Amino acid sequence: MRTLAFDHDRFPACHPLLVEAVVLGTIVAAVAGCGAAAPAVTDPNQARAVLEGVLAEWRDGATPADLWQRNPPVHVADERWLGGARLQRFSCGSSEPFGAAVRIPVDLTLASARRPLRAWYVVTTVPAVSIVLAD
Repeated sequence: MRTLAFDHDRFPACHPLLVEAVVLGTIVAAVAGCGAAAPAVTDPNQARAVLEGVLAEWRDGATPADLWQRNPPVHVADERWLGGARLQRFSCGSSEPFGAAVRIPVDLTLASARRPLRAWYVVTTVPAVSIVLAD
């Protein structure tokens, strides 16, 4: 069985510690500096403002299709709204981080409901604005 070893006779100017330092430095550089950048994180204040604005538009009669037509578009995934439910009132709770997004609880009062219901929305503002019902 042949083992791999550094040939000091062939490369007398290379000290074994120098070789190890170069190899270790290359590995550290590859691990630390190479790779994808961390994903952009949504600002909680911006997420809350976007969600409150979108919910106000729902309350005022807008449809998700109206928001898709904007530049940039706002993507909304809420089966109640997509199904034609009418929003009468809403109240947003405290936001919390949810990966690169923000999760926000909202008390919704729908025209067809007897009492408010709690919904959780996941909001991202980067790279695109999206609001997803997550309850």
